Amino acid sequence: MACNLLVNQNGGEKLMMRGTVFVLCSAIVALWSGLASAIPVVNGNFDGGSQADCSDALISWTASPGVTGDSFFSNSAPCDAAFTSFASPDTLSQSIATTAGQDYLLSFQLYQEALDLLGASTFTVTFGTFVGQITGDTVFGPPYSPETFFIAGSNILGANTLLTFEGLNTDPLGVWHLDDVAISAAGVTSVPEPPTIFLLSIGLISLLSVARLTKRAQFSSDALRRG
Repeated sequence: MACNLLVNQNGGEKLMMRGTVFVLCSAIVALWSGLASAIPVVNGNFDGGSQADCSDALISWTASPGVTGDSFFSNSAPCDAAFTSFASPDTLSQSIATTAGQDYLLSFQLYQEALDLLGASTFTVTFGTFVGQITGDTVFGPPYSPETFFIAGSNILGANTLLTFEGLNTDPLGVWHLDDVAISAAGVTSVPEPPTIFLLSIGLISLLSVARLTKRAQFSSDALRRG
């Protein structure tokens, strides 16, 4: 709205100046939108492979040997990630592009094959310095259980943040199944990076300067016409 007002306030006055204002407005809008946008998880649904048996379903992820692509119990066909080891934790991780200080929402689908009445089997989520844990007695399935974690910006310290899932099965028949991993921004950046603040400041100062010059030019033009 402010950009439109600045661009149109002088009608047919200098086209180049109007173009400059438009470019600056577009840049500022793009920068501000970038603060609140989320970088998607690559292959978060584990369907990025080409093999029908899901043997290459973990493309873009770093997995321990016990994590495999599974084609039998996926939440969204055809594949999911299965944490299969007994009594030894399996890990699956990916480096995510983030903005320091940004709040995020992490969501995924999860279930545990074995009926874990004591909750001894655990599924741990780590994102930056955030750690969350789910026990097997709460997600026995199928069907999958939707899980969501709010990640406060204080846990996000840089431009790249490691997302890690760790599944521990304490039942020989236990298998953790993970699918449909997604991350989205929650609100605006609470601590923008210095380069972003600098660019936004320069853009705003430029807009104000252009508006003042345009107003002076219009005043001078009106004065000449009256004279």
